Amino acid sequence: MVTASMRLVYRLPEARSLKDKRRVRNRIQDRVRARFDVAINEVEDQDEHRRLVFGVAAVGNDARVLGSVLDKVIHFVDELYVAERVAADREMSSFFLDRS
Repeated sequence: MVTASMRLVYRLPEARSLKDKRRVRNRIQDRVRARFDVAINEVEDQDEHRRLVFGVAAVGNDARVLGSVLDKVIHFVDELYVAERVAADREMSSFFLDRS
């Protein structure tokens, strides 16, 4: 089993309030959830209206496939043109079960 996790950081220069941020956050989350089989949620800086940090996670059996999915999520969100990406950090972990 392989788990892939990613931290996506965005800057929201146009956001004037938490309501503006929430509008962008919901748009991104809803579209990513509808298009990809991943979990996505805001994980940091909930009270900062010009910064949006997502945690994205996926589970599978092939690290290359999961890496490709994370790449596609990044590209998809970038193509929405609703926020400026500042960082994308990812981590892969493998778990092997001992069945003896």
